[in-house]
Amino acid sequence: MQFNNDLYWALADLFPEMTVRSLSRMMGKSDGYWSSVNAQKMAVPNPALVQLLDALEFLDGRTDPYAVKKKRIDEVRTLITDELIARFHEKTGIDQSGSFQFARNDPAAHYGALPFMVSSY
Repeated sequence: MQFNNDLYWALADLFPEMTVRSLSRMMGKSDGYWSSVNAQKMAVPNPALVQLLDALEFLDGRTDPYAVKKKRIDEVRTLITDELIARFHEKTGIDQSGSFQFARNDPAAHYGALPFMVSSY
């Protein structure tokens, strides 16, 4: 739940006019999605976070590269990416450098995660 709160306040700082309904729509979901997820005390599911990353990437591309807003968008994108990486690591044992964490000297144990794997996870 801490991540949900951090994400909400980071986005509220970035988009002062944002409502929970508009946040739900940025995640590609129905208007009541954010409220429902939080009422159930669930972490925001990965597909919703990936959709939100896509929306932020679109906004990032339309923002002046020297604007303060661009830096704030990048900070929120980093927050989401770090959370997805942590979840991926927890579930798979693959660390951020993309190698499996096995205590053996097997060269086959060091396969990196391809970008589509992280996005589709």
